[in-house]
Amino acid sequence: MNLDRDHRRDAEENRRRYIHDPAVKTPADIKHFQKLHKKLTSTERFMSAFLQSCIRYGYVKHYRTQQIIKLGVNGNYIIADFFLLWPEVIIEVDGPEHLKEKDRPRDAAVADLFGYQTLRVTNKEVRKNNAAVRSRLIKELAEAEGLSDRKVRARIREYWRQQEVEGYH
Repeated sequence: MNLDRDHRRDAEENRRRYIHDPAVKTPADIKHFQKLHKKLTSTERFMSAFLQSCIRYGYVKHYRTQQIIKLGVNGNYIIADFFLLWPEVIIEVDGPEHLKEKDRPRDAAVADLFGYQTLRVTNKEVRKNNAAVRSRLIKELAEAEGLSDRKVRARIREYWRQQEVEGYH
């Protein structure tokens, strides 16, 4: 996601102010919800393993699970499934309770406030064809870095080559 210099500066300031920091007081109900949902689902475990391989290959630097984010001064709190520090992406693993229309304003607010792109995959997609999901996520992560189409395709090929070398493919 390309942001102009002023918007990038504002996004960085918003990250410091509104993305959960242990020193900042978070409402008890949000902390309780986070604690109840700390255990990853099978689909989220797949995603975590995928992101670990992305770290090994240098496509992702670091990520957090169940990251608490406040959407502005008077905004609601959200909990992002996977919060990637670089590239600046949030990955949400959605069950049947998520509706694209309902989540669109939230994703737009995250993009506007923090400059983070939200990528969504469904549990159903992962169960039916996780290879296609991984290729799509590698493509979207590379695009979030600002890589050209040629380099995006090369990144996908390299990912699958590394998976083969490691014996996962």
